[in-house]
Amino acid sequence: MTPIQMWEGYNPVKDPLETYIQKCNVLNDIAETEMYFTAESLKDGKIRVYSKMYAHKDWDTSHPAVLFLSDLSTSSNYVEISEMLVEQGYVVFVVDYAGFMPDVENPTSFPDSLKYASFEEAKHNLKYMGESARQTPWFVWAKIARRAITLMEEQKIIDNEKINVVGFIHGAQLAWIVAAMDGRVNATVPVMGCGHNSYGAKEVSVLESEEECCWVSGICPETYARFVGCPILYATSTNSLFANLDKAGEIMASVPSKNKCLVVAPRTNYQLTKESLDSILLWAQSAFKAECLSVPSPKASFKMSDGRLLYSLDTELEPMEIETFISFDNVLPPIRDWFTLPNPYVGQKVNYIVTPYDNTEKIFAFSNVKYKNGLIVSTSPVSISKDGFEGVEKAPAVVENNRIVYTNKSGLGSFSIESYSLIVDDAQLKLKTGPFGIKGVSAESGYLRTNKLTKSSYAAEKTSILKIDFYSKEPRDIRIQLFSFNTNKAYVAKCFLKGGERWQKVLLTPQDFKSDDGKPLTLFSDTQITLFKNVASVIINNIIWI
Repeated sequence: MTPIQMWEGYNPVKDPLETYIQKCNVLNDIAETEMYFTAESLKDGKIRVYSKMYAHKDWDTSHPAVLFLSDLSTSSNYVEISEMLVEQGYVVFVVDYAGFMPDVENPTSFPDSLKYASFEEAKHNLKYMGESARQTPWFVWAKIARRAITLMEEQKIIDNEKINVVGFIHGAQLAWIVAAMDGRVNATVPVMGCGHNSYGAKEVSVLESEEECCWVSGICPETYARFVGCPILYATSTNSLFANLDKAGEIMASVPSKNKCLVVAPRTNYQLTKESLDSILLWAQSAFKAECLSVPSPKASFKMSDGRLLYSLDTELEPMEIETFISFDNVLPPIRDWFTLPNPYVGQKVNYIVTPYDNTEKIFAFSNVKYKNGLIVSTSPVSISKDGFEGVEKAPAVVENNRIVYTNKSGLGSFSIESYSLIVDDAQLKLKTGPFGIKGVSAESGYLRTNKLTKSSYAAEKTSILKIDFYSKEPRDIRIQLFSFNTNKAYVAKCFLKGGERWQKVLLTPQDFKSDDGKPLTLFSDTQITLFKNVASVIINNIIWI
């Protein structure tokens, strides 16, 4: 079924909501109202949805509102985001669309016939589909979100003409669907939600089965993008595990809205940079409340000229600032290394001379363009394969014969920061001096993250050993995260650098994680971890010393 057929006959305002307000709290001038409503009534019961509304305690007139659809996680940071949006002048409505919100005594409940949409069932099977795409968790959750908009329209402090939708990761998948199918949505911002529920599947030009066809045509955001007519800002990150960066340009090109914007946060996974968030909030201040800021979408491309490979950028309007990022890794988006290209000059049209390495198979690049109104807009990522730059003078390939992960000559190298906050602050990435004058990379908060192990010189068989020397003045957690893209699963091992404690296993690879001798760790111990092929990243809490 097409999206039009999927939603034919559905009326989100027809049935009574049966709203029940459980309690109201006020904390730091923000009023929090907890309530339940009925999303759907079936023969075997009702979907009773838990939700929260956040607003300033003194508001008594209507304000623009945001329906916030969080990621499908019990560690969701929806409170942090909601409070930030209230400070920006919005009423925020958060919906527990799957029954996953933490610290809730009675989360959203589903009748037995829809148990596949409950968090406990769906978290292990996001691709569940019954007889049609209507029998999927995503369709049920999208209906809940549309019913939430109906409830928002009944709130006196909400301006019904300014109801906007913001979705994060799984919630962003729903934001695409709701914005496409519900004409009450004023504007939308999906964050890192493009192709997650089909991400990792092999690329096919012709759908291989009827089931695959049903899924793509009825559920995938890429399909619903063709129906989004309201202003939209799609925000994603270069190394997201939840959204394929290479699809960003394709999905934005299919959006018919005249006001659309792409923002890509560089070198992050599920976080945004401060600059990216500032740009999103600036865009939202216009699109959510008044007339949407309008700026052109900059265009980027690779081309050959006089035996040189050029990356060409046309911003259409004079920019304030340009940042261009390039990757020479022919690997999946989550594990690419991104480097910044120095600008020849800042102008409307810019050409960069790109020098590939001898062993470069494919090059990826994109630019972030900051315009004079302060808005940062990203180009669609572009790429060129080896046969496209045949004959270009190349630089000698960098060969790591000694397989050392890091030396102090690398500076900050390929490291970035990862934390549980929405925002990543690269300014906290430091090069520090430790014992005996040895220098190392350190993060003042969060984890250090590197994709360096994805380089071919570090490719390892299942029995290979990765050896890391580390130092910390105080006992600290150390997390090492490995991804196997052959099986599309993430395996995580966690160890604690604390006296007397051994390696703690959170999830095991098929080969299992093993310490070198099984003895308790000390502050200056050598750590060995059994790896498997296709290592993607190593995330460490403190300084790495080699």
